[in-house]
Amino acid sequence: MTAPLTDELLRGLDPRQDLEVLRGALAHRLQDGVSVDAIYDWLAARDPVVLAELSVGPRAPTGAVAVRAALRQLTALERVLGPAPLYRRLADLGGDAAGDVLDAAIARHPDATWLPKLSVAVEGPEAGRRHLAALRGRTGYRAALRAWIDAKHPGAVVREVVETGEVVGLLVLIGADQRAATVAAAAGLLDAAPEAPVVPWLAAAWGPDLDPLLTDVVGAVQRTASLEALGAWLGPTPGAAAARLRRLGRA
Repeated sequence: MTAPLTDELLRGLDPRQDLEVLRGALAHRLQDGVSVDAIYDWLAARDPVVLAELSVGPRAPTGAVAVRAALRQLTALERVLGPAPLYRRLADLGGDAAGDVLDAAIARHPDATWLPKLSVAVEGPEAGRRHLAALRGRTGYRAALRAWIDAKHPGAVVREVVETGEVVGLLVLIGADQRAATVAAAAGLLDAAPEAPVVPWLAAAWGPDLDPLLTDVVGAVQRTASLEALGAWLGPTPGAAAARLRRLGRA
């Protein structure tokens, strides 16, 4: 059946026996630019398994319109499919709506261990940006930062520290023994805000053997203004102080 299926006629169908009728009606509406919300609403209440087959199954329609309609039915779809494969499939189908899929996954499952993998698939080099922004200032923020480290993407935390100045990210990197990322985050933060008290933050979290770490931070800083500002903090760390002078051409 390829003729238009009115909303009234839906009530007379058996979702499983008339699966191909519904598939044809869905394709017809999408082709004509007509909303498929009514079909999905009806199936969510009547037979979520058929809804999952039509919206995310092997022959599911691609594109933002169909996927945004499916996103309205996440409660029903999650009763049929596990969240991780569901959101990955929706992202694969979604085209321009892939970001909407990721946002929905973050909203419903902010602490899910599979979120970083989905974020990498959707955001590429910007992975982690939406997840961490959504949790910033909330109870789960520190756990989300740690999740990105555990997923082998500490760069997401480095970017978060540098762009927001959120010191908690720096502390999480130190707590996870991410030395290279700690250096990158501290140097980036100093370049973004030369007067930021990065050295006291590091001293409080890193411990007494701070000089080698600060020497590396001095080597990673890019701006002369940052090197100048560091002079006020490096008295107790002679190695870092000497490295600073060399970089400024004053050694």
